[in-house]
Amino acid sequence: MKIITKLLFAIAFLSYAEAKANDEWYELVSDHFILRTDTNLEKARKTIEDLEKYRFTIGAITGLDLSEDYSPPLVIYAFNTTKRFRRTFSIRGGTLGFYNAFEDGAISMLSLEDGDQIWQLNGLRIIFHEYSHHILHQYSPLQYPRWYDEGFGEYLGMTEFDGDTAIIGKPAVHRFPSLKRPSAWHKLKVLMRSKGEYLAGTQQYSQGWLITHFFQGSEKYTKQLNMYLNLLNQPGIDNDKAFKKAFGKSYSKMDKEIKRYWYNRELPTYSINLEGILPEISIETRKLDPAEVAIMHHEARHLSGYSYGNEAEYIKTFEQALLKGVRPIDLHRYLANLLLNQKNWDKANNHIQALLAKNPDYAPALVMKTRLLWRGRRPNDISKEEMKNIRKATIKALKADQSYVPGLMAYAGLFMLDEMKVTDNALDIMETIRFLVPDVESAKILQVNMLAKAGKQNEAVAKVQKLIDWARSNRERKRYEELLESINNTVALKASSN
Repeated sequence: MKIITKLLFAIAFLSYAEAKANDEWYELVSDHFILRTDTNLEKARKTIEDLEKYRFTIGAITGLDLSEDYSPPLVIYAFNTTKRFRRTFSIRGGTLGFYNAFEDGAISMLSLEDGDQIWQLNGLRIIFHEYSHHILHQYSPLQYPRWYDEGFGEYLGMTEFDGDTAIIGKPAVHRFPSLKRPSAWHKLKVLMRSKGEYLAGTQQYSQGWLITHFFQGSEKYTKQLNMYLNLLNQPGIDNDKAFKKAFGKSYSKMDKEIKRYWYNRELPTYSINLEGILPEISIETRKLDPAEVAIMHHEARHLSGYSYGNEAEYIKTFEQALLKGVRPIDLHRYLANLLLNQKNWDKANNHIQALLAKNPDYAPALVMKTRLLWRGRRPNDISKEEMKNIRKATIKALKADQSYVPGLMAYAGLFMLDEMKVTDNALDIMETIRFLVPDVESAKILQVNMLAKAGKQNEAVAKVQKLIDWARSNRERKRYEELLESINNTVALKASSN
């Protein structure tokens, strides 16, 4: 019985491998997106066109200037079936897509399969939702309360395009089941007071969508909402007073209005005509050859952070593909990073040198070279001559591409060395990093520590206090509180020594 089971497993595995090798995959590249997908070409083109239209529509709705964008394109792997998407990422639940922001760019994975029921979504809606976070967090100076951040994502995530017309405000039918019993809703004051924190369950998303729809459908409340959001971002503001000042009524009265809005179910939509104002969408398309198709599973997982602990498997797969000429720049980069993680310095250096031979100013390779020079050691374990070489390499990486965040982070990190003084220029670079990757936690913490080391304790405390106020969870809040305590202890120690 065990032999038969193993044989069946082997047959199934081989069948899956053969089917994967015979799949048709395409890569489509536009100004702001790189889409790799096994769906049909017509659907793939519509997907990337809708993503570009969606990005422009967010700018038109919010009034944010998206014309200067230094972020790398969002890389998306779109699977034609939900089964394949979930199997690739070992997902058992109802997830249809996800979005992760890293120092070197954002990545999204999704299923493009449409559900049979009206309340079922595909992953494109998830990416619409997540991409709204990306735009709001990067281009708006405001911090958004969780109910609105998620509600706005749900609201805009339902956007549809009919040619050059964007239809905004279509009902998020998938949120209706959790709204059927208003008695089970979070009280409005609970939602508003939660600020950046996630509440248990999905009600924050559902009510967030409804409240956002309610406010966006009213010219009066849209203006008051903007006032409220601005008030919330003032230091030391009381949430309840901000609400009262902006809306001129109590939570309970506003709660009743929102419930009436839900009971009436009017849920108006509106349209934006993009004809004549939408920039031309240019798309480059290529069909992937079988050797490249064979790495799609591993590449998607690696870029999403799923290769940790299984580096040997990924190294073997990428080495085989590299021998077949598959995207040498990408594969040398993947292999160098994986080998650096394994502390296989010599082999990592071979791939770094291969990249630099093609382009001596390739920032990712130069940053990896600084990692190679560090070799996982602490500053005290590095000689003065070695440290000189590390600084030289780090500065070279920074100059190669001043918008490449890992290079900026490596340079900023040098100023945390004991013998280094944190300069105003270093703090300016840190501000650039925070603009480029507003949601990367390592950048938030580095900025606070640099301000504290520079003697700007008040600014450091203000930054970390804001992180505490807008924390997403108790665990995150505790982490920031410990950071604040560390800064305060350092200040007290300096004061006592003086």
